[in-house]
Amino acid sequence: MANWHSADLHFGHHRIIDFCKRPFASTAEMNAALIANFQACLPTTMISGFWVISPSAAPMIRAVTPDSSSI
Repeated sequence: MANWHSADLHFGHHRIIDFCKRPFASTAEMNAALIANFQACLPTTMISGFWVISPSAAPMIRAVTPDSSSI
């Protein structure tokens, strides 16, 4: 089984699309792609670094963390 590591996701950070030339038309599209990609890699994903820019990102964190005690 592979172990996946990631950092600095920037959920909800609309300016990161321009800053880093991410291939998304909107923050919602970026968030959905990040969630789908993480769900495909679970349960062996370790995330560190900058998670979110907005307090409204809690649903996104729960979507990629099936065991909410790990938040």
